[in-house]
Amino acid sequence: MVSGSADDYPDATYGHTAIIYQNYMVTIFGLNELTPTNSISILNTDNYTWVSSLDLKPPPGSGNVKTKKIILGVLGGVIGSCVLIGGFFLYRKRRIAKAITKAEQQDTTPTRVNNIYIDY
Repeated sequence: MVSGSADDYPDATYGHTAIIYQNYMVTIFGLNELTPTNSISILNTDNYTWVSSLDLKPPPGSGNVKTKKIILGVLGGVIGSCVLIGGFFLYRKRRIAKAITKAEQQDTTPTRVNNIYIDY
């Protein structure tokens, strides 16, 4: 139940937008009977009282932890991608070098298809 006197309550509206932020519910605009309103009402959901302003400070340490996790995730993804791509090119280079070495030992020229040496 919302506490306070009848004067503390905002005007009743419908068709409004409601947003929950931390321990506040903010209702924005809407209609009062048939008239559009430009009112903003704030309800503290800890003690269910209407208030006139918000304390928008983030919880202590909340931003730093998320930011570090995001940075580490992106960095890990980039490093992992570089390792995979580098591994692919290293494999391809070794495969080509092996084909060329084998062809030289047999005194034949390896067949080149789509820039890949294939020996039969």
